[in-house]
Amino acid sequence: MTLAVLFDFNGVLVDDEDVHFEAFRRTLAVFDLTIEHHIYRRYLGFDDRNTIVALLSHYGRTAAADDERLARLVVEKQNVYAALAGRHPRLGFGARALVRALREAGARLASVSGARRAEIDDVLDTAALRATFDVVIAAEDVARGKPDPEGYRLARARLEAAAGTPLDAIAIEDAPAGLRAARAAGLRCVGLATTCPAAELGGADEIVASLAALDPARLARIAASATAGGPATPVLFTPGPVRVPPAVTRALADPPCNYHRQEGFRALRGAIERDVIGLLGIRDPAAYHAAVMTTTGTGANEACLLALAGIGPGLIVANGFFGARLVEQAARNGIAHRVLERPADRPLDPGDIDGALAAAPELRWLYVVSHETRAGLKNPLREIGQVARRRGVAVAADVVSSAFAYPIDVEAAGLDLAVTSSSKAIGAVPGLGIVLVRAAFLERLRASRGAGYYLDLVAECDKQRRESQPRFAQPVALYAALAAACAHLRAIGVDAHMARMQRQMRVIVAHLDALGVQATLPAASRSNVAVNFRLPADRRYPEFAQRMQQEGYYLLYGPPGDDGQFQVSTMGDLDDDHVAGLLGALRRVLTTNG
Repeated sequence: MTLAVLFDFNGVLVDDEDVHFEAFRRTLAVFDLTIEHHIYRRYLGFDDRNTIVALLSHYGRTAAADDERLARLVVEKQNVYAALAGRHPRLGFGARALVRALREAGARLASVSGARRAEIDDVLDTAALRATFDVVIAAEDVARGKPDPEGYRLARARLEAAAGTPLDAIAIEDAPAGLRAARAAGLRCVGLATTCPAAELGGADEIVASLAALDPARLARIAASATAGGPATPVLFTPGPVRVPPAVTRALADPPCNYHRQEGFRALRGAIERDVIGLLGIRDPAAYHAAVMTTTGTGANEACLLALAGIGPGLIVANGFFGARLVEQAARNGIAHRVLERPADRPLDPGDIDGALAAAPELRWLYVVSHETRAGLKNPLREIGQVARRRGVAVAADVVSSAFAYPIDVEAAGLDLAVTSSSKAIGAVPGLGIVLVRAAFLERLRASRGAGYYLDLVAECDKQRRESQPRFAQPVALYAALAAACAHLRAIGVDAHMARMQRQMRVIVAHLDALGVQATLPAASRSNVAVNFRLPADRRYPEFAQRMQQEGYYLLYGPPGDDGQFQVSTMGDLDDDHVAGLLGALRRVLTTNG
């Protein structure tokens, strides 16, 4: 199949991103703004107008420019750019050689840019490269610039129309917005780490330092991966681990301290505790502690079970995979408990729990799962907690995949212990368990002291409260990533974060419904941040998952033992372009054979 290579322009074919930055900086100086480069970098790939709008919005000056003034600012920026760039902008390192090698190899070439056509033509004409490009898409050619995929879709359609055949297509981009646009258009992508660091080029199939590292054969191999093995890093539509924000990746690679006994680490841990409590909406921060443990959510649940064992027997309510896991953990550790098992396809009934507690007055604690992730089933946590409170029973809850995903009222539910983790909707990476402990209940646990040494919740809480230090050596980079995830949620607003997940899932559910693919649970029972769907009768999850991964998306399976289901989750750092790309891939995979 013929290769098509679609180049971004600024920062890729032409080395002029520093010139654009200076042009924006001078243009917006009229607002008494000092544009910071790390902020400007967020909007690389946007056209001039959208970059100006985004920068004014970031610096709180949106009201300063109506449409007429925006138009004048765009013209002013373009004039400044022209004066700074002159007639001979620098070609990207290796650009001329790669373009000529691709043309000699028979590849079809396009440039897709948010720059004006006049700017693009000036460079290509001066460099004697204009005739080598079959298609040029400029700002004037599209209604929506990057990160919208319109430009890439238009370029690919024109290339294929001219070729008279489908093409193996690949994009070369230097910025996150461009990569999102290309992926949403169904293209394989090479990330060029010339403008942004490699850590910010998520979604690229490969990352290179310059165009000189590429040749036609290498690009052909990457482009052909659409039908032979798929991309190295598919977009995760999973409930955890999730796709993380770039800031989390940067913090993981470059933490602010490098040893867990340093003062910097104490500050990091303290900030995490404050942020977790605040982001969960706890109204009385002094009433709860947030202990961080080097373990997954499962390990943190086990620490809670071991702590609860000291106050007497308890009741574990199970209506799904993770409730059953709690039962097994208690049994393996010899913890006295009873089990109330309920169907996995409907929410728990607080009345059933009330009856079970009434029938066994010796029970001292209750453990439930608020969100059975494998089924996408949401349990009525607040009502269950209130039942336990009326019975004088302590309440522990696995809120691993509900915390930060949709509102849970820890105080109204009367939770004594609540477990979450770093790898779910909070948006960090796996490896840290977070236990929310009611301060007054900690005293009760200390008096009865349960089992366990490494997973000693009381000892961990005491050490962290007293010294802002954990008991044992810690993976500092994981704490840095968690702190960055908390800061990201504070910046975008946790309510907006949760609303975005719900809105995107409604779009996905409606799209699949139109394809005849139904959600397995009724709407009233679903969390709407992780939803299971029934595959068509002739499809099974392993084949479906492989084809979706070839399309660039990874989706999880449904309940264990049922390969006729798949799950979609919107918990990760996903924008609407990711969702648009997923919808296209679902349509292609579910409506075609082979």
